[in-house]
Amino acid sequence: MKSKTKELPPMVAGRTHRPVIDPLQCGICSVCRRGCPGEVLREYSHEEDSLRGEIYRNRMPGSVPFGEDLPPAPCQEACPLGQDVRGYIERIAAGKPEEALAIVRESNPLPSVCGFICSRPCEEACLREWIDDPLSIRTLKRYLMEHPSIEKSAPPSPSTRMGRPISIIGSGPAGLAAAHSLARMGYGIRIFEAQPRPGGMLTMGIPPFRLPQRAVEEDIGFIEAMGVEIKTNCPIGGGNSLNSLIADSEAVIIAVGTQRSLRLGVEGEDSLEGYFECLSLLRQFSEGHSVDLGERVIVVGGGYAALDAARTALRMGSGKVTIMYRRALEDMPAGRGEVEEALAEGVEVRVQSLPTAILSRRGRVSGLRCTRTKMGRRDKGGRRPFMVIEGTEFEVEADSIIAAVGQEPELSWLPENYPLGRTRRNALTVNEKLATSVEGVFAAGDVVTGPSSVVEAMASGKRAAQSVHQFLSIREGSR
Repeated sequence: MKSKTKELPPMVAGRTHRPVIDPLQCGICSVCRRGCPGEVLREYSHEEDSLRGEIYRNRMPGSVPFGEDLPPAPCQEACPLGQDVRGYIERIAAGKPEEALAIVRESNPLPSVCGFICSRPCEEACLREWIDDPLSIRTLKRYLMEHPSIEKSAPPSPSTRMGRPISIIGSGPAGLAAAHSLARMGYGIRIFEAQPRPGGMLTMGIPPFRLPQRAVEEDIGFIEAMGVEIKTNCPIGGGNSLNSLIADSEAVIIAVGTQRSLRLGVEGEDSLEGYFECLSLLRQFSEGHSVDLGERVIVVGGGYAALDAARTALRMGSGKVTIMYRRALEDMPAGRGEVEEALAEGVEVRVQSLPTAILSRRGRVSGLRCTRTKMGRRDKGGRRPFMVIEGTEFEVEADSIIAAVGQEPELSWLPENYPLGRTRRNALTVNEKLATSVEGVFAAGDVVTGPSSVVEAMASGKRAAQSVHQFLSIREGSR
């Protein structure tokens, strides 16, 4: 991956002192701003001929009056969890990894998981990019969780508050994050998980070659040691009705994620041997099962799940795996690092190719018909629309086709006509506090937002926990 190095003016002496930024050593984390004349004398932050001025003009927030608290570093502001990235990196640099890990655990309920699969918004915001490359923040977190000489910090004491427990439906990233936050506040927590293992998509949807299960187990074990009870093989619905759960709980958080794969919506999609839904295939692989996909596999989609499915197909023995994506390569939702890893393993990526029909022979997939697309200008949200190029249809032979074009919540467990609002994409509707239309019931994570990153789902779970705490505090105060 190419460096985003920017041409900077040569370092020169400032008007009253030499520059405080050393491009060979400084991480540009803004700690030095406390003593920088660019903070006290506003004109210094607009210098045209110094590295300091370049960084201030392009990436730093506005000038902060002397003596006032600095805003969070850009990496911390970019992190959905608001982690004190600067703080724990300073501790690592000072040779105090145990203190660094304690800082990480204050805000991150799944640090081992994040060390492998975090989408790294902090690195995108890192000011070191203006010198050479962003700091490897995700890798540093993984170092803390894996280094054998670091004694792992003990969890906070188990819950001490009396009363009924708070119930969480779903043990994925959002549910675990909510449980972690509420347990730190002293609440009794129980999580209901329909699958045999906790973790949601962390265990059933992300293949172990990208996220080792030991990392998931370590983080979940830490949360359980905080007093959180996780009930597996315990779906809500039928005998375990939602109404009974509400009556037996102080509050309920629904965090069931997006468990249903979306269909391609093209001709020939129904009842063909060799057609697979992405999540179902990944689940089988995570459980140790292998599927005969044939020699030639096509994966339709451009997100993390599509890349995971393509790399899984290679591990299941397929010789030629091709991803078909309707937009340009730079528009793929998956991270650049994951795309490069897939390419390095031999996955072919064919962009600006829109599937129009699945081809079949004697009830089995035989190929995919596509048409070429061209990209339009970006809209206000930064997304580029695509347009079909007439007369550019082509066909690609395939033994199997894997649909990986998105997911939506699976809410069939809810009673018919249950008074929980839903969007047209089957997500639950909530207010700004993540409260649903049923009093005492909240929702968090992908069941509200649709598919998102692990760290975004965790942030939503933490927000729901804060809202539950406020709700219970107000109710307690009114009694």
